[in-house]
Amino acid sequence: MSNGGAKMSDLLGWSAFGLKNNARESGNSYCTKTPEDVVALVLKNWSKAVPGQGETGLDRKILVPVDPEQFFCPPRANLVKGMEVKAEVKFRQDGEDPYLETFVEEAEATRHNALVRVPAKRVDVVCYSAEALLENGGTRSTDCDWEIVCLLASSGEKEPMLPLAMARNYLEMPGGTKGEYSAQEFAEAIYFHSSKKGVRVRLEPQQFICKTVGKKPVCPTCEGEGTIHDADFSQGDSDQQMFLKQDTTRPCPTCHGKSD
Repeated sequence: MSNGGAKMSDLLGWSAFGLKNNARESGNSYCTKTPEDVVALVLKNWSKAVPGQGETGLDRKILVPVDPEQFFCPPRANLVKGMEVKAEVKFRQDGEDPYLETFVEEAEATRHNALVRVPAKRVDVVCYSAEALLENGGTRSTDCDWEIVCLLASSGEKEPMLPLAMARNYLEMPGGTKGEYSAQEFAEAIYFHSSKKGVRVRLEPQQFICKTVGKKPVCPTCEGEGTIHDADFSQGDSDQQMFLKQDTTRPCPTCHGKSD
């Protein structure tokens, strides 16, 4: 592991960007599998890869379709009059231009009965080659040949790429990788993401089988006995992170969810 990424094999690892931007609380597509399991799943389906949007070959950017079990679409809310929509200036990563992200808080979406949670019916894992990652001043997080940069979970229909991402690629801006798109593709992407898809929901931090006390997870059954409860989660052990932040099914690794 280097630069915040996660190496699982010589061929494929996770980029730091991908790990951060596909966590459950990111507002993007997410899954309840461990990063290691996702890599194994992608490698199993590697032969099904197709060129990424704006690409004609399989040498730079590819989409690998995988089984959608345990993957979820980005949480969203239907547009409702009177719902409070917030905005925040964000940076995807160092060196990129800022952008404005609009969202609603989970409680606000729930109050308006507008929250939509959608298990994925189709999942494409976006992988970039080492060469593509270094374009326009980009960086690699591992020494793997390829890195996972994004999970694209959808309800089954093919969704257009985010217009801002398309523009970033088309203009070869920092953080973008060269891509060509038609006026029709741009128009469809803008209309879909500004109207039909609703608004992004910022999910509140949730604790499942283990709750958080300070920086340490504490199981309500065993009250934190066992070495894993005293581990330093800030160092980024991926399996522990997924257990703490995302996995709704895995029991406490100390007591296995069993009470005396």
